[in-house]
Amino acid sequence: MDRRTSQVQALGAALLMACVSGTVAAQTFSNSNLILVKSSGPAEPYPSQIVVSGVGTSLTGLTVTLRSVGHTFPADLDIALVGPTGAAIVLQSDCGGSAAMGKVTYTFSDSGMTLPPAAGGIAAGSYRPGDCEPGKEFAALQAGPPVSTGGVATLGKVYGGTNPNGTWNLFVVDDSSGDSGIIQDGWSITIESTPVELQKFTIE
Repeated sequence: MDRRTSQVQALGAALLMACVSGTVAAQTFSNSNLILVKSSGPAEPYPSQIVVSGVGTSLTGLTVTLRSVGHTFPADLDIALVGPTGAAIVLQSDCGGSAAMGKVTYTFSDSGMTLPPAAGGIAAGSYRPGDCEPGKEFAALQAGPPVSTGGVATLGKVYGGTNPNGTWNLFVVDDSSGDSGIIQDGWSITIESTPVELQKFTIE
């Protein structure tokens, strides 16, 4: 067996294993640029974007990580995620209360143990998407698609089965004046998806 034949067979075996397992290994995409949360209104940039490419066309799992979040009054933060298809979800709104937080990294996942806390700041960890004051108007999406409320909707319900390839948008707003913050190291998303359809190939 020549080297080229061996390489092609190895590739075919890897693709076959992906199809048997039903998912492609999780892939992480990041935007490490700073997000500046001003004392009131949309953050800069608005939105912050991540472009996803080269993954399977049907999403089976999603986590979102905010890196080094600081705010003097975290309950002012409204954060929403909009996927490439326009599907949107509230990640957090009016959570954390008045306890200042600084440079905390935390993740949103359907496997998170709890919703973000309503008071006492937000600690490092994994949370389910949550709106801590459901009756209050959500400010992070001033215009755009309807937003599914965290705590009722899940990442799986909103994005499951959608095509994750394309631009993901993170909208961050400070909904009250007087306090400000930062997402110093940006954010990332980790995607699991069904494998790309096997293509026929020949060896010449």
